[in-house]
Amino acid sequence: MTTYCPDCGRALPAREGRCPHCGKQPEQPAAREEGSPSGRKPSDKGARYWFTNVYWYHYRLHTAAAAFIIAVVWFSVHSVVTSVKPDFVFYIISEQPVFDSQGQELAAFFTEKVEDVTHLSYNILYMDETSEYAVANWQLYTIGLISDEHSLFIIGESLTGPLADDLSVFHTAEELGFSAGPLPAAIPLSGIEMMEDLFFIYEPMYAMVKRPPRQRDGSVRTEDLERRDLAVACLQALLGA
Repeated sequence: MTTYCPDCGRALPAREGRCPHCGKQPEQPAAREEGSPSGRKPSDKGARYWFTNVYWYHYRLHTAAAAFIIAVVWFSVHSVVTSVKPDFVFYIISEQPVFDSQGQELAAFFTEKVEDVTHLSYNILYMDETSEYAVANWQLYTIGLISDEHSLFIIGESLTGPLADDLSVFHTAEELGFSAGPLPAAIPLSGIEMMEDLFFIYEPMYAMVKRPPRQRDGSVRTEDLERRDLAVACLQALLGA
């Protein structure tokens, strides 16, 4: 390798201790650090280096999958722990216009008037064939028939025909001590000022209370009986209004 004089810049002959031109002795290269062929300090391979170049390089997909699973489990547990189970769920069903505000007002009324009721849920099902949701709402009605939580059904007179074929899932009005309407299970809600105030004016409305489901051994669970009794108490409060 050719060496150059640092003062005059001319090439120095091999093995020459001084520059023949200016007489200066060239500087010696710095001694290489022991154990480093290039003379540089070895890089600091600490935790950051290991995480970036070893762990993350080999296990980034595993880490992402584990984080996703943990997040799903956390949200599921959080949802179960923080969710409020309703005392029961009621339906408002009609081929005439029905509105979410009607469900809100009825839920608030039942919660205020019936001592043991603390939280209710409801579904509004508009069944007119021109509604784009009619088919889906009929499916929701069917789900409500087999759901343990659904106990009270408030239906419009327009549905007494389609629902007349099989009402065995509902109590008759006579069984509950009420007067019957066009169907044995339909309890009239006409003449109630609150129903009119809530804008149930398009057609007469009726209430039906679902029987508590029986288990395979023919027994009825206590919570299902309590749910039915709360629905009856809410209906009594509505009729008394």
